[in-house]
Amino acid sequence: MSYMSCFLEVSLISVLESLACITEGSLSAVVIHVLLRSGEGLISNVVYALLGVSAMSRVHKSATILQQLAALCSLCERTTWKAVLCWNSLCGWLQSTVQSLPSEYLIQGEAETIVPLWLEALASAASDYLDSKSSDANRSDHVHMQGKGGRTLKRIIRDFADSHRNAPNPT
Repeated sequence: MSYMSCFLEVSLISVLESLACITEGSLSAVVIHVLLRSGEGLISNVVYALLGVSAMSRVHKSATILQQLAALCSLCERTTWKAVLCWNSLCGWLQSTVQSLPSEYLIQGEAETIVPLWLEALASAASDYLDSKSSDANRSDHVHMQGKGGRTLKRIIRDFADSHRNAPNPT
């Protein structure tokens, strides 16, 4: 998970630095294509990590990865690459992941509530992240989980992992 978080951090910096003009073949363009192809798998793996054994130890890193991915999707909305990767991409990946989970892994009614709840938290956390990353003072600092949005996202992720601790093991 640490490598993925580092990849997403570098990706965000690259996209932020080339926001005005992302050309085909540039690092930012490659990142966008990689995320387009692997975003759903990434979301799925993070959700399954939160359902697995010792999930509580993965809460912070999972929330960070989700926040970074949300920030990248949100950031791409401001570029000419919006048609390739956008906020709706993230929405679709999360919806698909939740729909593909075996019903015994979710609490009754959770499948209907988790996507809107998480998307609202992700939008706020992504906004906080981008605001912090865009300010010159915080450009090189790790700014994940700062701000109300980041803290709310982490709490929601923690609550999800905690509520599934006694659920059947998804292995």
